[in-house]
Amino acid sequence: YKPQLFLVNAADCGVPQRRERVFFCALREDIDAPPLKLEMKHRWISAGEATRDVQVLTAAEVVDTKPAQMDLKWWHKTKKGDGSGYATATVKKTGKRTGFNTIRLDDSLPANTLTAGDSMRHWDECRKLTLREWKRLGSFPDDYKAKTDKIGKYMVGMSVPPRMMESVARQVIEQWIEKAR
Repeated sequence: YKPQLFLVNAADCGVPQRRERVFFCALREDIDAPPLKLEMKHRWISAGEATRDVQVLTAAEVVDTKPAQMDLKWWHKTKKGDGSGYATATVKKTGKRTGFNTIRLDDSLPANTLTAGDSMRHWDECRKLTLREWKRLGSFPDDYKAKTDKIGKYMVGMSVPPRMMESVARQVIEQWIEKAR
């Protein structure tokens, strides 16, 4: 095989999330084809733009996204989108770096990388994000169902964003499969 290695940012694929992933693409050595060129040129979509129409919460979402004690203590001491999470605020106040995984997002930028933990916080309200917001930020369809919201957030956080995978697959198809016909 002739392998190629690519570092791709999901935001360049139209995913409202800054998530870098490595892709390995390879052809058998006996196939004559030019090297693959992955050129992702989609405009970046902000977290606010992607979730604009899902900001009115249902009663169940209000309960599910209720801020934890740590949120009530540190969210107001953070700046949206500074990328450092609660860690910057805790270091300034206590000298200890805690809460580094908890990030207050910026609605004018694509979200930070969504993880399997429920670590993203809303930009304008002291609360967790809803599963509807997670699905939008992860480029999952609105009708994606999960057994629970917690499992749904975990699945979105663990996945390669579908729109990102689609962008890579389209270029493989266009450059290697369709040209081989």
